[in-house]
Amino acid sequence: MMTFEKFSAALSPIFEGAFLEPSTRFRELPSWGSLAGLSMIAVIDDEFGVLLSGNDIRSADTAGELFELAVKKQ
Repeated sequence: MMTFEKFSAALSPIFEGAFLEPSTRFRELPSWGSLAGLSMIAVIDDEFGVLLSGNDIRSADTAGELFELAVKKQ
């Protein structure tokens, strides 16, 4: 079962170890960039078996919104 804590822990290395809160606006983090977006897609697919698209990443403003999208696609 996917929890936000597991989701955040899986994405943390992409953001230089930052722990993402549901309200974190991940695109405002210093380590955000197109490579981070692609890495997020790959990690979410590898860890949770959920394939998000670039449009999914762009449509989410916060880590919590991205988590909810992943849960819905699970």
